[in-house]
Amino acid sequence: MRKKVFYYIGLTFWMLFTASSFGQVSGNPNSTDLSFETEGNEEDSEESETGSKGTSRMEAERDSESSSSLENSPETTSSVFKSSPNASFDVEKTRGNESSGFRSGVNDFSRGSRPVPQRPIAPTIRGEIPRAPMIDRSVLQSIIMENNPVIAQARKTGKISEDTNVLARFGLRNAQTNRFYQMSGSTRKALLSSDVKVVRRLLSMDGFGHEQGDAFYEYQPQTRSLILSLDDDVLVPLLNEGIEEDLLQESLTKMNLESSKPAKMPRFTPGSELDDRAKQMSLRLMESGNGDVFGELNELSDGSWDEDLLRVGEVADLLLRDYDLKNSSPRERLSVDEVLNNPFFADGSALYEELFMNGLVFGGGSVLGGRNLIIQGNAKALNPYFNDGSGEVLLVASKSLDIGGEIIWGTGAKKDARLVIMSTGELEVKPGAKLSTVTSDLVLATQRNLLLKQVSLSGASEVVIRGMRDVSLQDVSIRADVLATIKARRDLNVDGLTFNKDLSRIVMEATTMRLRNVNFPGLAQVRLNTLKGAVDGRYPNFGASIPAVEQIGRVNFIENVRSGGNLLHDRASFDLHGKNIEIGKIARP
Repeated sequence: MRKKVFYYIGLTFWMLFTASSFGQVSGNPNSTDLSFETEGNEEDSEESETGSKGTSRMEAERDSESSSSLENSPETTSSVFKSSPNASFDVEKTRGNESSGFRSGVNDFSRGSRPVPQRPIAPTIRGEIPRAPMIDRSVLQSIIMENNPVIAQARKTGKISEDTNVLARFGLRNAQTNRFYQMSGSTRKALLSSDVKVVRRLLSMDGFGHEQGDAFYEYQPQTRSLILSLDDDVLVPLLNEGIEEDLLQESLTKMNLESSKPAKMPRFTPGSELDDRAKQMSLRLMESGNGDVFGELNELSDGSWDEDLLRVGEVADLLLRDYDLKNSSPRERLSVDEVLNNPFFADGSALYEELFMNGLVFGGGSVLGGRNLIIQGNAKALNPYFNDGSGEVLLVASKSLDIGGEIIWGTGAKKDARLVIMSTGELEVKPGAKLSTVTSDLVLATQRNLLLKQVSLSGASEVVIRGMRDVSLQDVSIRADVLATIKARRDLNVDGLTFNKDLSRIVMEATTMRLRNVNFPGLAQVRLNTLKGAVDGRYPNFGASIPAVEQIGRVNFIENVRSGGNLLHDRASFDLHGKNIEIGKIARP
């Protein structure tokens, strides 16, 4: 790149040197052109012909072109020669030459010189040699510099780099160019390979700096195209959020993009408290990619907001955001009633109603909700909900809920407090996680499949695991004073499950139940319910040799199932040591 810049600079100085040389050849160092005297005097003509032997053909043609323009203008020619008494010819004679000697295109040169075709040369006044206008050397240099994009770019910014030549094709303003050089190396490289309109737009945005540039080009081209469909006032705050790509793609639906256009923004009445709240809510929803929510509310309002409709939108804004409870939490506490009645949280309401019908939740309490929730070890966001004496706290996610590490909560809660962790999407508890409290009950529930592996759950009176599809437990330990409940709508597959010895009751329900490596407390009352119930009214299936088709709808003791440490591997051992276990039937687990 630097070689190209030096080449253009060298070319400029060569042109200046050439222009200067032309002036010296003409006999006038200040002149940049050559001129000739015409046929007004024969002696002068002969001298001119003799002297012209050393003159280039290019100079003669240039003079002839200039004189030809004079000849073709009768008014100009007549006025010049009439006003000068020293003119050595008349116009009519000159016009005659045009049709005779000049048209032949042949001039006679002395000393046997080769004839050269000549165009008519306009007459001049005797004794005067016309000169070309002088060209200022600095002007010529400026013209050359400004018409070279690479040199012009370097002069504007004072920067020369390997990007200068490529950057020149974008035609950026000074401010845009300076912002380009503030970007990281990877972002500059990506900008240079982008469309001209995209580059100009990005480098013109207020608030678009190197951090926003890095965030923008971390996304895939398809996602970047969706982002560019947003208005500038929405685009920059969106990049500041650092939203994960899969979530961003889902959020930026066609409806959301249309709702985020300035033309779709409602008109608010200045000074109105409700309209001011509605305006702030609309900006938050647009920023979080939930413009469709505001679009629906705006249609319902018909341009006139009331308190109830506005509250629906504010609650939806809180429930449809993402939170990492180790670093942030919702701006305010929500009541169960306003969450369940919110039309934009219908799936969460349906799951809660299912839990309520199963007697696993009691209604009332407060809600900590979002689209995607992350709870890591020692998250302190839960403590305020229990320390004020709340009865039931719902931790609810509409898409995914991730739990990891050791989480202890509710040290100041009253005895009958309950934490309900539920997700209408995925519920993932990382291996090795521990959820523990001595003052409240614990409920885990999801509408999807649920897998718990190497997880410890500890509650005050009751611990509940509820899955609306399949539930799989691997190396799970449960501790509670009164009741442990495990329910799956379809299959319950257990490989490694232990309970505390003083647990009073255990209830397990599923369409089909397969148990391995389970030890039931000897003094606990155990109820196992499936679609078809017991075999012969009393027993489970024993062993792995039972055909799969016969396992469906039954309780299956596949391997190493015990009660009070005693192995239950056939009907005899079950009659002897399994008296605390009852197998029943349920139509819809």
